[in-house]
Amino acid sequence: MTRTGRQEIYTCLNNNRDRNKRQLSGVGASAVFACVGGILDAYTYFGHGRVFANSMTGNVVLLGVDVMQADWHQALRHLFPICSFFVGISAARLFYMERLSGRIRNPDLAVLTLEIGLFGAIGCLPDASSDFLITTTTAFAASLQSEAFRRVEGFPFNSTFTTGNLRRLSESVFDFLFDNSQLAARRMVRIFSVICSTLLFGAQRPGDAAKPMPAVDHASVETTCGHPSERHGRIITTIKEHPLWLR
Repeated sequence: MTRTGRQEIYTCLNNNRDRNKRQLSGVGASAVFACVGGILDAYTYFGHGRVFANSMTGNVVLLGVDVMQADWHQALRHLFPICSFFVGISAARLFYMERLSGRIRNPDLAVLTLEIGLFGAIGCLPDASSDFLITTTTAFAASLQSEAFRRVEGFPFNSTFTTGNLRRLSESVFDFLFDNSQLAARRMVRIFSVICSTLLFGAQRPGDAAKPMPAVDHASVETTCGHPSERHGRIITTIKEHPLWLR
């Protein structure tokens, strides 16, 4: 990124909205959104079929692994949340279209109300409800949040997954140490440290949804080392059961 590009990022917006009429969130509200993002991913992954609610990168990679294994049932588990996320982004953008935003006084509040309503509906579902219903609805609600709340004190961020936030944090640390924009960089370090930390806090395997990760059977690994086909299956299984590297 050029110096000019960094200076544009470090310049906060003077008004209260961006050009798409989205309000600028404060650090506290953005931290809450990030915490919710971590909770949702942990909730669906550990409690409902090893599927991510927010991290579509993880779902796409696991979808590819499932297709390679011809595990079509598990592939659908990852495909439908991706489609639901796609539809949710489009639905959120409707609230900010000129023809509708003039009738809606606060589009951000409308999106947030819809998201809360969906989470309330999920919470009212009986225990026997299908994982498919829960994961697709959660992915839809998460995409609403991801599209609506995209700036914290004028800086671009993501409230549901953390890759871009970690990149901005590392950039700001570098600029604070080696560039001339120390004051603005210090502010970004503070903001994105809070955002990344709260998402990590939210991802701490919430409640009964947490399931322990299965341990690797070292004896089984040694037994299959001499058989290429079985070793290939063991490697794929290990990837699917330990996908933390996807984050």
